[in-house]
Amino acid sequence: MNKAEALKILDLKDGASDDEVKKKFRKLAFSKHPDRNKEEGAEDEYKKLSSAYEYLKNPPPEPKRAGFRRSTQRQQGGIWDAFFGGAKQIKVPPHIQTSCKISFKDSVLGCNKKIRIKRIIKCDDCSGQGQVTVGDSCSGCRGLGTVTETLQHRGGYVTVQRMCTDCDGRGGDKKDCSKCSGSAGIKTDSDFDVEIKGGILSGQKIRLPGAGNYYSAMGMAQSTDIFLIVRVDRDPDMRIVGNQVISTLEVTLYEALKGTTKKVRTVMGERSLEIRSGARHQDKVSLTGHGVRGIGDHSFTLNVQYPEDTIKLIEALEAKPEIETKVEVEPEPKIVEIEAEEEPEIIIETETVVEAIVEEGIEIEADIEIPKEKED
Repeated sequence: MNKAEALKILDLKDGASDDEVKKKFRKLAFSKHPDRNKEEGAEDEYKKLSSAYEYLKNPPPEPKRAGFRRSTQRQQGGIWDAFFGGAKQIKVPPHIQTSCKISFKDSVLGCNKKIRIKRIIKCDDCSGQGQVTVGDSCSGCRGLGTVTETLQHRGGYVTVQRMCTDCDGRGGDKKDCSKCSGSAGIKTDSDFDVEIKGGILSGQKIRLPGAGNYYSAMGMAQSTDIFLIVRVDRDPDMRIVGNQVISTLEVTLYEALKGTTKKVRTVMGERSLEIRSGARHQDKVSLTGHGVRGIGDHSFTLNVQYPEDTIKLIEALEAKPEIETKVEVEPEPKIVEIEAEEEPEIIIETETVVEAIVEEGIEIEADIEIPKEKED
């Protein structure tokens, strides 16, 4: 893959910023993720997107070449011959690509993965040069392998250092190293402890710059890169979107209306999730700090299950009488008007009273006027 192909896959223009590349990848990856898109070919499209994003994010460096072929040098002439005269074409070994498999939990929280790589390392016997000196040093460069010259260029002078053509930069009579057979490197197994950060998606690559195959260019030590492709085990209930872990939680209509507490599975173990009363279909309930690297959230989308026989539910709701709220009000006291009865008039004859007083011998002080009998 090259830069033009990566830009075409992500539908980007040359010169797009890192933020534009990141936003575009997240948008396309969300729609093509195998856990979300079940269409045929979606997984291959997702892998292409991941490879293109990884290329633009960490473009592989162009291996440094010490010079051009002799035919090219002859065509260039002048000052270019001074810089690269007599240099041989350098055979650059390829980058190393390998893969590893991790669990979904490790892809969310992050982990360290130990990998073993077979690679070419520098030969110690020849110090990574491929040859060892035998006999006398080169008289043209006095064993340095390079010569310094002053050349006229554009009306001025420039001092350049080039490879000695008498010894091809070897500094004298040399022979191939017996240990590496002149290749400057030997194959061996190397162990690496690779840090995989949380939030990585299946198919993404981790680049280990300068950890690949060794080679020598103009006496300078160079190494290619290692690209580690991460394969993530799928989880039937969880997936990563950004910094969140997304799941679907099924609840009954009764639980959604009344509210309940459900036991749910997270990357940190089993947890209790409280669902408030009156929850609706597609509502989201989150557990804070249970997402990517323990910073994001674990979001649960509620899938409310309705009863199979909804006809009975409808009939039950229709048959239930409406509850009327009655407020008891104390009756106001009635005021009854009662007509007062007239006190009976007591009429006592004076003579009767006097006679009674006299007979009982009661002494009273009263001015009672006793009427006199009329004389005939």
